[in-house]
Amino acid sequence: MDKYSLNDIRGYLEKKLDIRRFVHSLEVAKVAVNIASYYKVSQEKAEIAGLLHDCSRYLTHEEYLAIAIKNGVTPDEIEFKSPVLLHAFVSSIIAEEEYSIIDDDILSAIRKHTTGDADMSELDKIIYIADFIEPTRGLDSRIINHINQYIYKDLNRAAYLVVEEVIAYLKNSNKYIHPRTLSFQLNLMSNINEK
Repeated sequence: MDKYSLNDIRGYLEKKLDIRRFVHSLEVAKVAVNIASYYKVSQEKAEIAGLLHDCSRYLTHEEYLAIAIKNGVTPDEIEFKSPVLLHAFVSSIIAEEEYSIIDDDILSAIRKHTTGDADMSELDKIIYIADFIEPTRGLDSRIINHINQYIYKDLNRAAYLVVEEVIAYLKNSNKYIHPRTLSFQLNLMSNINEK
């Protein structure tokens, strides 16, 4: 990162995000750094991606659509119906444009943290998992404990358990499941079955 320090990023987020989202971002960064250290993934990249993963969450749905289109993304049918899904892409744009984040690993982790994708790096998976399990989410401790059993044993299995929980939540809430999430699930399933 060339332009801004971690303290600058925290200060920006504290001004832009509501307190709940700001604390969530701090916790995602903290959890991501812990997981990254175990897998020998850059802790600095994990912290930056964790902090900035939701940096666009102060925008409106209309702004998500407009920024995505302006930056060459044609929202699919699900994204038009649920523009908040675009916040991950828009957050990667803000990270790049407002913070001069040019590291592809960081931008990818930010961009893929909501729906996942078939092609996920270790850092991508770490941010995806950290976003789900960070403590302020208040998830059922049984779910967290089950995922935690695998976090430091098998990153793919931990990510698979998270995506299973996400899909179950979306189904129970009658929300759309993005095809990228299903691709991510299938990719993880094949990686787990190969072992």
